[in-house]
Amino acid sequence: MGWFLSIPFDWMLVAGCVALLAVSTLHGGSGRALALALAFPIASFLFPLATNAWLIGTLLPSLGNASETVIFAGLVFVVYFACVRFTETYDSGGIMHTALVSVAATSVILVVWTNTPVVWNVWQFQESVSVMFADPYRFWWLIGAFGALAILRR
Repeated sequence: MGWFLSIPFDWMLVAGCVALLAVSTLHGGSGRALALALAFPIASFLFPLATNAWLIGTLLPSLGNASETVIFAGLVFVVYFACVRFTETYDSGGIMHTALVSVAATSVILVVWTNTPVVWNVWQFQESVSVMFADPYRFWWLIGAFGALAILRR
């Protein structure tokens, strides 16, 4: 029990994300994990456009920092459902398939999360996690994760 308490909470969150995506993949196939892995980078690309958009850009300064987090979460939500509708749900290929899809999708989420300051209001990872997914490694994490998701697609 003592070794469990010595694990940093950030790594428990990462493991929880992998576990939730694994359960989702076992239950309904890999489509939702793929959609979530696509939603985060697309939302991070669209976020600067949304903050300068008509109506949103004028309301944003008066609402404060929390509004930026809400806008980013809303973008992830909308893009996620668009990706779910546009991508096919394909069946799970077993435990190894589920594990690889879950780790790949979690890797994409962590890369975007650790490099998007607007979501740091919700949770900011400690240095042990953020260094692993920082600028020098971001490209390789994304290429590896999207490559794995593409190969695992049947």
